[in-house]
Amino acid sequence: MSDRNRPGLFSELKRRNVFRVAAAYVVVAWLVLQVGDLAADNLGFPGWFMPMLFVLLGLGFPLAIVLSWAFELTPEGVQRTVSVDDVPQRRPGAGPLDWVIALGILVVIGIFVVDRFGVGPADRGPETTVAAPTDAPEDRDASSIAVLAFENMSPDPENAYFAEGISEEILNILADIDGLHVASRTSAFSFRGTKTPIPDIAQALDVAHVLEGSVRKQGNRVRITAQLIRADTDGHVWSDTFDRELVDIFDVQEEIAQSITDALGEVLGTRQVSVTASTSDLDAYERFLRGRARFHQRREFAEAIADLELAVAQDPSFGEAWIYLAAANSVAPGYYEDGAFDPAKMLPAARRAIERARTLRPEDPMVLAIDAMLRAEEGDQVTALDLVRQASGMRSQDSTPELWLGLTLYVAGYVEESVGAFERAVEMDPLVGINHGYLAIVYLATGREQAAVSLARRAAELGWGAAMWVYAIELAARGERDQALAVLRGLSDGASQFEPFRVALIAAIANPSAAGAKLQVDSARPPEELLAIERTGEYLDLLAATAAAGPVSNQTGWLRMAWIPTFKAVREDPRFFRAAGDMGLVELWEARGYPDGCARMSDADGDRLDCTGSNE
Repeated sequence: MSDRNRPGLFSELKRRNVFRVAAAYVVVAWLVLQVGDLAADNLGFPGWFMPMLFVLLGLGFPLAIVLSWAFELTPEGVQRTVSVDDVPQRRPGAGPLDWVIALGILVVIGIFVVDRFGVGPADRGPETTVAAPTDAPEDRDASSIAVLAFENMSPDPENAYFAEGISEEILNILADIDGLHVASRTSAFSFRGTKTPIPDIAQALDVAHVLEGSVRKQGNRVRITAQLIRADTDGHVWSDTFDRELVDIFDVQEEIAQSITDALGEVLGTRQVSVTASTSDLDAYERFLRGRARFHQRREFAEAIADLELAVAQDPSFGEAWIYLAAANSVAPGYYEDGAFDPAKMLPAARRAIERARTLRPEDPMVLAIDAMLRAEEGDQVTALDLVRQASGMRSQDSTPELWLGLTLYVAGYVEESVGAFERAVEMDPLVGINHGYLAIVYLATGREQAAVSLARRAAELGWGAAMWVYAIELAARGERDQALAVLRGLSDGASQFEPFRVALIAAIANPSAAGAKLQVDSARPPEELLAIERTGEYLDLLAATAAAGPVSNQTGWLRMAWIPTFKAVREDPRFFRAAGDMGLVELWEARGYPDGCARMSDADGDRLDCTGSNE
């Protein structure tokens, strides 16, 4: 063949199947990356696995091109590519490379369809056609949703805090959308780690839709997979996967929330979602997510406080981090982790944090609620009640302000008034034990014993057994000690940090005279043991001594027993009145009226309450 007739470079590349090999290599490499990513997610491969795989496949591409120039795949096998002069005439048709490419493309299309429209992280079944959610169960609001804790798909188990934090951030964004009812975080996250079917979760939370997902974080990259499921059909309304740099994390949250809002457009109408970054410091943000998650779980308080302190140190304008730093410092002393948290140090730290939070987020209901609880501990009950009432009236999917309003009213003796607040807390957060527990206590205080016992048992099932302790003490106080012991022995939980108190209660009720001699004045311990033994003696001396010594941590532990029926003698004793005065309660009573059925009386022993009109 003459040089004039010799084909050009493009024709020669085409003749030698270089283009086909390149296309086949890209398709196969993409498939290998997908399989590698799936294996890394499920088999816990180290973080360098995927970057290394990508580099190796990239280095293999030029090698494949060189080999395709020198060799060709024939029906007789791999052979050196012949020169153009020796090319035999072949009938046109699909060669082996064509079949490889075609098969690869089909597989790629199949993976795309499954990823976009098929099963999601929980493998819940085939995708359904997107449909309007208006045919949800009639007794369930079609514009209601629960956001479950996202699953951690990262090799590092510590990233579970990050995954949970991202789902909570999305929940908070959705909660601000007008017309959308979002189930409480605490109740929704209680299904973490369970295999409960989506329809059952939706029924328990009374929602029509459930959002679930997963988070995989490696280095500065994050992959978030989310899917919106309609409860009545267990079918997908929307799903997507987002691969981003961490710097885009707030944009991803906005994208997900906007997609959900658009998917529910037929019931919500058009809504525009906007997210403002809470901090520009990503390390501070990760620390905040971890600290907040630990606070919500009411464990590892020391670690939670350390995380939150680091977050605010790196970004002093991080308002949310200041809020949860205040919350952790104010709540930790009530959890009695081996006496590690001294109220004399923790409460001032909480006060400093909440004052900083107030300058950054003055309209946040948690700022008002935490401030209210601190003021109650400091003895300013009048301001505390005003603040927590304001907080409970603000829009929030968190039942904490409502619960704290009920507690503030109840410990002050406004028992009937507290019932409504506790009932609203249970309605907002139906799977939170403490909400059921305090409603049980106020029902007991108002004479509704049967309903109280039922709620107390439900609270214990949800992990909060204190209401059953109160019921047992009430039984013991009225002489039914065998029944009280049966209740307490049925609550055995060796893993609970409160187990020593349950054991002490059993010993006190079983042998009051021996137990009474061992009890010491200790402001860090609740006096339920004393209440079970001596209603008007040692308990009142202890209460008065502690109140006079300064701020009392966990006032609800001291006062929640005083208003139940058999403890009328306690609340009528002058020592109780003096302790109430030291705590600021008398000032509150003078300002807004005395507790239900009680009035102020004076006699030779001093001022006291006369509660002739209260439950007995």
